[in-house]
Amino acid sequence: MKTEDAVCLGLRIGAIFIIFIVSVAGVASPVVLYKIPWCRKRTSFFAVAQTFGGGVIMGTAVIHILPDAQETLTAAWPDIEYPVAAAFTLGAICFTLLVEQLAASYFEWRHKQSHHSCEAGGKCKNEEDATTTATKEEARPTSLPA
Repeated sequence: MKTEDAVCLGLRIGAIFIIFIVSVAGVASPVVLYKIPWCRKRTSFFAVAQTFGGGVIMGTAVIHILPDAQETLTAAWPDIEYPVAAAFTLGAICFTLLVEQLAASYFEWRHKQSHHSCEAGGKCKNEEDATTTATKEEARPTSLPA
């Protein structure tokens, strides 16, 4: 019996380190990948990976938290037979999806608006930067006074 406990303890400690290493890699990967030029563009691969990651987080939360929440709410409201915790979970997931879609739509709209103003003859950010840089270079003295 003691050897089984020792093996289980070793596996648990190993699992803690594995989870830590994978978590650090997952958190650091956007920072590291941003330094690679072709990774800066939002491709369908990154969109799928981001969606999968969000699904894993939500799935983990549902699997681990939902049974305890259901038990607690059933004890608090014994006369309600409807699974209230599942309803709250579904509502929260739908709300999260709604906020994410609204934010994505808004930023896409802003991006299109900024490109539309550049094409319509408005001043683009890159043009402003180039003008500002040229003005600073012209204002800089070419030689020091004697």
